[in-house]
Amino acid sequence: MPEQELDLEELCEANPLYLVLKVREAYLDSSRDCVRLVANPSQDYAWIHGGVHGGYISALTILASELAASSSVGGDVLLVGVESSIIFLRQVEVPNVIEVQSCVSYRTQRIIGVESSVRCGGHEIAKGITMFLVEERG
Repeated sequence: MPEQELDLEELCEANPLYLVLKVREAYLDSSRDCVRLVANPSQDYAWIHGGVHGGYISALTILASELAASSSVGGDVLLVGVESSIIFLRQVEVPNVIEVQSCVSYRTQRIIGVESSVRCGGHEIAKGITMFLVEERG
């Protein structure tokens, strides 16, 4: 099954970080438990030297990872972020389109691990791993 575009307005209502981080497109490939977010940060997201701040890239990666993990579990569960790490490979100037692809790489009954790749201008600029604890609500 090819990736399907997600309703960005619905995502923004559920989590305002999609708006804050300037996410413009969101896609789900449910057959692979993968999500792809496309963002276009403005100059407001640059640090003093003009590049995109690492905190922005980290937050975007966590947001994509959470969407991939939640799409893989369904039902009424709570995902608790346990750990997130990111390796920065190169600097990105703003404005520029940034894409994050996050895929569930492993899952047990209680833990979901998600690997992410962040790209800009045809180059991989960062890699990330995020782990979530799965808890039943109530």
